[in-house]
Amino acid sequence: TVEADEGIAGSVTTSANNQGTLKIGGGTVTGTVGTLTNALKLVDFVAGNSVLTSGVFATDFKVEAGADVTANGLLTGKVGYAGAGTLVVNKGITGNIDFANQDGILNIGTSGVVTGNITGPSGTINFAGVPVTGTVGTNVNPVSLVSFNGTGAFEIPAQWFSQTFNVGNSGADITDVNALNGNVSYSAAGKFTANGAMTGNVDFKNKAGTFSLGAGKILTGGITSTGGVNGTVNLGGGDTVTGNIGNIGTLNLAAGGATALQGTTTATSVNLAGGAQVTTTGLLSSSNPVAFSGSVTQLTLNGGASGSFSLGTDINNILTLGAGQTITGSVTSTGGGGTLNFAGAGEVTGGIGSVTNKLGQVKFSGAGAIELDGSLFANTLVI
Repeated sequence: TVEADEGIAGSVTTSANNQGTLKIGGGTVTGTVGTLTNALKLVDFVAGNSVLTSGVFATDFKVEAGADVTANGLLTGKVGYAGAGTLVVNKGITGNIDFANQDGILNIGTSGVVTGNITGPSGTINFAGVPVTGTVGTNVNPVSLVSFNGTGAFEIPAQWFSQTFNVGNSGADITDVNALNGNVSYSAAGKFTANGAMTGNVDFKNKAGTFSLGAGKILTGGITSTGGVNGTVNLGGGDTVTGNIGNIGTLNLAAGGATALQGTTTATSVNLAGGAQVTTTGLLSSSNPVAFSGSVTQLTLNGGASGSFSLGTDINNILTLGAGQTITGSVTSTGGGGTLNFAGAGEVTGGIGSVTNKLGQVKFSGAGAIELDGSLFANTLVI
């Protein structure tokens, strides 16, 4: 065993593979440590600030509490945490990493690649560039935090498990094509796309980020922006969101299948693309008029609405108010477009159409009392 608290001016070698222990507690190691064929048994990073300038080869690396290590060369071997230390790897790691229920930190530089798997529980991983080729966490033992702090596009290569995935750079563009288990948060206005099913919540944290859910996917969770209204949400056609959507800036709803919003929905702007088919279960609230685009766009309100609606120019753009529900707002269209359909008893507190822009038609499809508190202008009434 060799202990170095003030660094090493030179290299460290061993005469046989998997032999020898080096404890580093501070200073700079200027040369290589071990070789590919004759690696040390253990390199133990104890408390202190250390810098490794070249490659290091060991069967095992141990990061202890208070260690603050910067590795500018490639680390070859397994890394295990025995305490809340910090390891910065600027060239990467060839080997697996185990946080072993320690609150350790792993910072991976822009040129760093981890060729191996990372396991929890606990642990924070900060990526500045292209990160990991293997898995991160498990369903039983997720890591605590994965933060994408670099710029550019990155596709998560396998199913990763983290309590939270953070978008930490406005230039980050992250895509996950696998099932995602964990929350997504934003500390910068970057992008995150979940193209697989997702279990977790999304929080923009008052950052102007973008979250997109791939077509036909289920988000088992909700979406919000704590600290202020912000963020853009893009839902592909045929999506389901089981929780509440609230306090966001813009909600864009695409065509391509039946989309279900099962909680309450609150946004500054809500936009339906042409051909979108959306059903809401909870109250839909929008500061700006909910905008219908294109043709054959359909929205069914089974939880009522607070806000106004602009149904566009196509009479086949249909807004259906569920039985016993209320629209606290007005319904308008352009050029005789749009259909307002009452599925049963219901109320609209504002005007429907206008003298110059009558609604295409208003249909009364179900039984029950209808209360219209404002004026009604439509080309056709269907009773």
